[in-house]
Amino acid sequence: MGITIGEDAASVYPKIQALRLTKGVTYLNIVGNIFADLSLLKDQLPLYQYILLDQKPGTDSGVQITIEGQTVKSIYLNSGQQLTQWPEKQKANTSVRVGDAVSDLYNKLINVRAIDRYTNKFDYISLLTKNLSTKYDEAMRLSSQWYFGYSTGQNQMDQIQVHFQQSKVSKVYIDHYSK
Repeated sequence: MGITIGEDAASVYPKIQALRLTKGVTYLNIVGNIFADLSLLKDQLPLYQYILLDQKPGTDSGVQITIEGQTVKSIYLNSGQQLTQWPEKQKANTSVRVGDAVSDLYNKLINVRAIDRYTNKFDYISLLTKNLSTKYDEAMRLSSQWYFGYSTGQNQMDQIQVHFQQSKVSKVYIDHYSK
């Protein structure tokens, strides 16, 4: 993998991106990538595949938005209920809908946040799964851990945890799993 102790987060990211081709890595989860101010995330939202919106403490009505390519692939509530749009029964410009372009997501979320009954869903914004085909996000340096996995054979996989202290790699754990 080529990740070394003491290495800066920004230089680790392209090494993980390269693992898409060599190991088939399809995701990178960023632990603690949590925000409370949507207005700061305009440029970051398109860099992620999985976005969670909720209040504190978390609720069954928290919203999970999954992005594939450049479009919204799915929307679920934390309760497991699948939606085609959130909030339901809102106009296109005040809701996020399956099939929406990622480039429209920020403005739509700003419009939803302006609706009083949904404002609290923006108290806890988690940008969890990084889109590895997009550039490095400077906010990732604040995370204490990134993790990803890949198949190593039939019914086998490795999960890699990269831990950080002050934006530098402090340890790397590799867990091997088999069925």
